[in-house]
Amino acid sequence: MSEQALIQMILSLASEARRDGLLALAPRADTESDPFLRKGLQMLAEGTAPSLIRAALEVDALRDALLKAIVIEGLAGISDGLNLSILQANLRRVAMGF
Repeated sequence: MSEQALIQMILSLASEARRDGLLALAPRADTESDPFLRKGLQMLAEGTAPSLIRAALEVDALRDALLKAIVIEGLAGISDGLNLSILQANLRRVAMGF
């Protein structure tokens, strides 16, 4: 999904929530295919405090970023032809850096 499409979807959700209440977003959460967005919608529909929604989703986003950073470092290391012990050390360094 593009950034613009995501912004439009969030604005649509906001409009629906203002018009029909937060609980009205529950069916959208049930049909959402993206796990990150689904989790946020479920928390929103349950009336979770904004600070808790933000904190929970930030943890998930950071974990996702960590996994992607490990993949990037690993694939670049393979491309560089690093020996396995150096590659392993680099991957552990990335994992500890987050």
